This record gives sequence, C-alpha cells and structure tokens, in this order.
Amino acid sequence: METRDEQFIKEFKQNRAGIHIVNDGNFVVLDDSTDAYKYADAWIYLSPMYIFGAAGRRKCLLKSSIPSKSNPEQYSKTEAEILTANNFILPEIAKQFGLDSAEYARFEFRKSPELESSENIAYITSKGPVYKIEPKKEYVLTPSFLSKDEELIPFGNILDNDEIEEKRLSVIWKKVESFLINRGIKKTNISKIREDYAVKSLFGAFCELNDNHNYNDGIIISNNPTNRTARIAPAFDLDFAMRVYNHPNYNLVTFVKTADNGSIEVGDILNQFKDSIPSSRVSSIINNFDPNKAISKAEKNHKIKLSSEAHFKYLNLFDEQHKKLVNSYNKLYSKNYDYEKDIR
Repeated sequence: METRDEQFIKEFKQNRAGIHIVNDGNFVVLDDSTDAYKYADAWIYLSPMYIFGAAGRRKCLLKSSIPSKSNPEQYSKTEAEILTANNFILPEIAKQFGLDSAEYARFEFRKSPELESSENIAYITSKGPVYKIEPKKEYVLTPSFLSKDEELIPFGNILDNDEIEEKRLSVIWKKVESFLINRGIKKTNISKIREDYAVKSLFGAFCELNDNHNYNDGIIISNNPTNRTARIAPAFDLDFAMRVYNHPNYNLVTFVKTADNGSIEVGDILNQFKDSIPSSRVSSIINNFDPNKAISKAEKNHKIKLSSEAHFKYLNLFDEQHKKLVNSYNKLYSKNYDYEKDIR
C-alpha cells in the first residue's frame, strides 16, 4: 500500500503540466522557512485538511515566487523568462549529464478561507519576520527527494561556514570526504560520490550556475545503522544560471565554485577532475547532450513556451559550452571527437 508521501509524489509527477492551483482545501500550507534560510533543508509541509500532526504531513520544498511576476523592475523580460524556465530546462540537462535532479512544478495559491486562517499560512517562528504565502502569485514547488530514513546534510554544515567562504572545489571535497569517512561510509561509496561530485561541478560550470553556494549542494545520508550509505544530493535551486545573476549588479558573480586555479571554465573544471571522471562518462555526456530535446521536454511537461529571444540565448550558450567541453575532452584524453561532424 502506498504511503501518503508516495501518493503525493505520484500525483505530483502525473499532473505537473501547467499550474497547480491550491484553493480547494485539498492541500494547505502549514509551515515555511524558505524565505529566511533559502536552503534546501527549509521544507514546507502540505497536508490534506483532515490530517493533523507532523506524521501526516507531506514534505515539499517551496521556492520563492517566480521572478517574472515578483521582480519585474530587477530583470529584463527575457532574463525573467530565463529565471523561470531554468527550473524546468536545467533539470533535463542534469539528466543528460547522468545526474539526479529535483522535479519542479508551478503552483499558485489562490485566496480562499483555508489560506486566510492563521494556522494555514506559511510562517516562521524562530528566525526572521512572519512570511506569508501570497495568493495569485506563482511559486515553484518540488517534492522532497529524501527517503524515509535519509537526511540532507548541506555542504555548508560540513564546512561550518555560514559566510560560504570555501569556493574551491578541492577544499570542499577534502572536508566532505573527511565527513564521509567519519560517518563510516565505505570507500567504494565515497568513490562513487566523488565521481558524481565532479560531474555535478562540471554541470555547474556548464550551465554557469551563480547561486551555487554550499547550502545548495550536499550529501544525502542514510540513518540506517545496518546499511549506512550516502549519495550526492540531486541538482536543485537552478534558477540563477545561464548568465542571469542573483545580484542586481551584474558585474558581481557570487557563489560560484572554482577550480584550484580560480577558474570557473568548463575546461579547467574537467582538468581538475580528470582522474575522477572516467573518459567514457565525459564521452557519454558529449554524445547525449541535446539542448533542443531538453527545452522541448520542459515546454511540454510544464506548458511553458520560450520566446525567440530566450530560446536563442539558451542555444547560444549551450553551443558555446559544448564546444569548450569537446575541446577539453580531446586535449585531456587524446581523443579526436569531431564536433563539426556531430552538429551537421
């Protein structure tokens, strides 16, 4: 028999196209700290009206309202469109890299008696001001990607740096590896995590994630004492990418993880991890990469339609980054991948 969490996720995935309207009492917002923390361990809970108590709640991650509707003065029309579309297109790109990704959908909370009552409005009790979900604004939501016995441990907690000082990938990995060893994770498991960490770092450089701080990345670890395992967290919180920055001063690129030489280029990230990523996996990424397929799938599943300007920006940057990846692959692994032949 399916648990309530499983039922919710199944329903979510089956009906994710278009905008989900929460206004009929089926789901109500009980708690949210996302606006204060902006990290993935700040979950909200959606629960049917008849269920009371934490045991019946269905965990989800609620992101801020979609920028195109909430910050029109901060971004151009095309930038705002990309900020929204990144949530749906970049998870498809992550899959082409062989990575797991959070599944997103658009939600709108319409004004209703259920949302007006105090116990059903998102709130923060420990930090920051009261935060309320605003009716008629569009939000982005994903079911929790944690199994029952798992917990997400952000890199920021492992690094113990609230100011997110560590941006160099080798520094981050050294501390993460030490954490995994201390938690009793097997060497073979750690080796797999390192490979996925390397590929995820490559993905971040490829999409130019610039909100790629250490609380937007982490380790998911099982609390089962008889089967202690760990895995890299799926890709999430991907809206600030594709050269749309999370700061109004576009000359300031924040929260970007770098190679040891300070570079954020695809080639330098790949070079740093050449001993961690098998050449066959890099080759698979190159061959499987299909931006048009990712865009089409996102448009179909979420009923979004890119403008010609936004579509051009995606394809232009993806083409530029793919060429860099191919050139770096050829140099590092002494291959002769014919990019021009591939695109003809």
